[in-house]
Amino acid sequence: MNKKKLLLIVFIFTIIIQISIPMKLILHRKKIIDEGTVFKFEFVLYRGYYVYDPKAIRLHFNNKFKINERWRYNEIGYVCIKKNKDGYAKIFSLSKSKPSETKNYVRILISKYDSKKHIAYVSFPFNKFYMNASSLLKVRKVCENMNIKNRKMYALVSIKNGEGVLKDIIIDGKSAIDLIGEQSCS
Repeated sequence: MNKKKLLLIVFIFTIIIQISIPMKLILHRKKIIDEGTVFKFEFVLYRGYYVYDPKAIRLHFNNKFKINERWRYNEIGYVCIKKNKDGYAKIFSLSKSKPSETKNYVRILISKYDSKKHIAYVSFPFNKFYMNASSLLKVRKVCENMNIKNRKMYALVSIKNGEGVLKDIIIDGKSAIDLIGEQSCS
């Protein structure tokens, strides 16, 4: 009887841990969405199918920056972000230390550094938009078929204290989720 009680306690403790860790992560991201500053990041889609993550649309943001400092591959850095006159996100600085003057910064990785031209390429932590597989194919088809010169595509990203959460992608003024609804009705 004593062994059964111990196993029951261990089982309940395991269940609590398995529920609490994902719940903590979800609540943390929800807090960033609720309390963070929302920025519009212009993007283009990566061409082709992403075999390692079939439920994600990969987004390519402007990630090329002229800098004076020397950087290494996979080095951690921070980009400070502000809104330009059109309301889109604009990176105004790249540094190796956390900025203290603003909450609107994101922790990034240096994906490439060209030492001759002093250009750093950064990798943003929010470059994938997850959806169910059938909706994902519809959104990808809409994005690939549209004329990029005439329509705007941007991602809504909520940023707070170095972390960014991708909220939605907007295609020609409409949410990707709303576009799926329209496509299925027609």
